[in-house]
Parts: sequence; C-alpha cells; structure tokens
Amino acid sequence: MIQFLKIIFFLLGFACYIFGCQSKEEKPVKEEIPNYREDLPPIVQKSLDFHDSSAVFDKSDIACKIVSTTAKDTTQRVRTLMFNTSEGTFSMQQLRDGKEESFQVPIPTSLTDSTTIARSKMYKKYFRYMLGGANVLADSSAQIEKNIKDTLLNNIASKEISIRYEPINETPNWYFIINANTGEMLQSRFIYNEGKENERGEYINYGPYISYKGMQLTSELNWHYLNGDFLAKEKIEYWD
Repeated sequence: MIQFLKIIFFLLGFACYIFGCQSKEEKPVKEEIPNYREDLPPIVQKSLDFHDSSAVFDKSDIACKIVSTTAKDTTQRVRTLMFNTSEGTFSMQQLRDGKEESFQVPIPTSLTDSTTIARSKMYKKYFRYMLGGANVLADSSAQIEKNIKDTLLNNIASKEISIRYEPINETPNWYFIINANTGEMLQSRFIYNEGKENERGEYINYGPYISYKGMQLTSELNWHYLNGDFLAKEKIEYWD
C-alpha cells in the first residue's frame, strides 16, 4: 500500500504541483488542451481516433466510481469523482479505512488544510492521465520519440512508443503499447533510473474498454511491478 501511494504522489512529476497553496476562494481555470498535433506519429493518431474520434475527452463531464485493491492491503478503497478539464473543475470523495475524505478544485474558501489542498490539485492531474489513457498523448508536454518499435503483447501485433514528459530529468521514462491494427491502448510502463542498479517502475494493463459519451475508456487498470508481480487493481464504473 505504501508503494502504491508513493506512485500517486510521484507519478508524472506531480510533485511539482504540490506547493504552498492559499485558502482564499479560487475560480475554475479553463485549460486549453490540444486534441491533435501535426507532429503525431500515425500510430498515435490511430489510437486517438480509436479512443476519442470526436476529441471530446477534455470537453466532457466525466463521472465515475473507482474501487481499488492492492496486493499488500486487501481493504478496498472506493472513490467517486467528477471532472471537466476544459472547465477546470474536479471533485472526489474517497472512503479509506472507514474514513471519508473529500477533494475539490477550485479550492473552497473554507478549506485551509495545506495537505488536502495539495492533494486536491494533484488528484485532478493524476486522474486525467489515468482515465484518459491514450487521450492525453497529444499533450504539448509529451515529447514523443521518433523510434517506434514493433512488438507483440499477448500475441497481438503492437507498436511501442516512448515518451518523455517535462521536466525531462525529473519524471520517469514512459512507454506505451498500442494495438497496431486497431489503435487500442494496451499497456503503459514507466521507469525511473532506467538502466541503473536502483531502477524502479511499474506497468499498467488497460481494458476491457467501454463506450462512454462517444469515447472508449478503460473499465480496469491493472498495475504490476516491472518483474510482473501484482501491485493493484482498479475497477471503474462510469455514469452520466
């Protein structure tokens, strides 16, 4: 459980979002998220077309329940969340160890706890990436390497792409495996200190996918350590 929680705070360089926050009322910050880029490799464009052909992910209200279990702690964690990236809004209620926790962006005027404020902003970024899957590959912060490899995953002909996120030296190396024929995102993998003795990281298997508001979103996230050992499972249920 501790290792899994560490992932949440360091994944994708989210530590840079954890800073001293003020308690005064905040207004929603509308984000301009690019849906397509001219420099995208064909396999990335194919994946975007498969998962979000109308480019609505960052314009839609996403509502879901996530039930998580880990290898070290069989107690389930239940989260319900709603967010709209373009409107800059996010809210999440979490039941953990019988205790209810709430996180919200914009930050309510009454909230003064710096830890909760920081976590609210971190979770907003984190869940966009986790639920978005392939839909965030067009982000301007994603630097896609030109060397795309042919590979097999579960006997499925696939393409592996490598992506670096800014700041380059502070975030892990990311690899995404995409079905070469359909564009379906199959797996992502991130590695810290790649090639060194203290190398660490995890990989995430996606799917099965469900149709939701014109998109194909994953209904499960299955986490494993790089050696294949099970880490965590997240089951996701969406609603309108």
